[in-house]
Amino acid sequence: MHLYLLFIYVYWLLAFGVHRLIFVVVNAGAVDGRQMQLTNYVQSFVQGIKLDFSMAAYMTLLAWMVIIVSLPFARKYSRLWTNFLCSVLLVLSSFLSVADALLYPEWKTKINSLALVSLQRPSELW
Repeated sequence: MHLYLLFIYVYWLLAFGVHRLIFVVVNAGAVDGRQMQLTNYVQSFVQGIKLDFSMAAYMTLLAWMVIIVSLPFARKYSRLWTNFLCSVLLVLSSFLSVADALLYPEWKTKINSLALVSLQRPSELW
C-alpha cells in the first residue's frame, strides 16, 4: 500500500507539471518574447515545483484517508474508491488548469478567489 501512495504522489506531481506546461504553451504569445527566455520558463517550473510538492501531498493525503476509511472492506474496493477520487480530482484540476490558461490573456491574472467570486454575476464576466 505504501508504494501505491507513492505512485499517487508521483502521479499528481506529473499532472501538475503537465498543467504548468499547458499554461506556458497556451500563453507563450501573451508575454513579450524579449522578456521570456528559456531560463525564465525553466525558472517558472523550478519555482512551481515547490507548490506542486505541497499540493501533491494534499491530494495523496485525501487518497490515504479514503484508504483508511475503506480498510474494513476488501482491498479491491479500497483501490476502486481511491482511483475514483483521484480521477474526479484530476478532471476538476484539469478543467481549472485549462480555464486558467485560457482566461489569463484576458484577465492578466491567474484564477483566484476574487475571480471566482465574480462568477456570482455572470453578466459582468462577458
